[in-house]
Amino acid sequence: KRLNGNYVVYDLGGGTFDVSVAKIKGKKIEILGKEGLGELGGRDFDHALTEIIIKKFKEETGKKLSVEDIDYSLDVEELKKSLSKRNEIAVNLSIRGKGAADFSITEKEFIEAISSKIQQTKTQCQLVLEDATLTIDDIEEVLLVGGSTRIPYVKKIVKKFFKQEPKYVGNP
Repeated sequence: KRLNGNYVVYDLGGGTFDVSVAKIKGKKIEILGKEGLGELGGRDFDHALTEIIIKKFKEETGKKLSVEDIDYSLDVEELKKSLSKRNEIAVNLSIRGKGAADFSITEKEFIEAISSKIQQTKTQCQLVLEDATLTIDDIEEVLLVGGSTRIPYVKKIVKKFFKQEPKYVGNP
């Protein structure tokens, strides 16, 4: 469709967060504001999930794991993706010399672990609107970019903040 109006691009990728406001009229694009966090993204969410796994393994076995133990034994990013599609995931983890444990991780536990990071993006969204001298009501659409926007909680927070259903886009 032909774009006309003010658009927010909410880009939460693997390692950074960027939010921009663009005024688009036909082929003319003007960036009205941009904000971001150079150290916030999917890696932070992977780390939060790793910390949950370490905690649960210790509860089950009494043994402490390192991040390296997890990195060698599990694909945490795949677990994160599974939590984006389910309310709960099962983890079966066996570490040589440290034992084995079966446990589950709920979406709620994951959200609790990442919520403060997602809240930081809201602050950046407020700042970019102020930079652009716009209000939420001035925004035509919110476009979600980056793999971490597939986390349902992220979409929920963006929808609540901007008071509209955000849209996923591929490569903006």
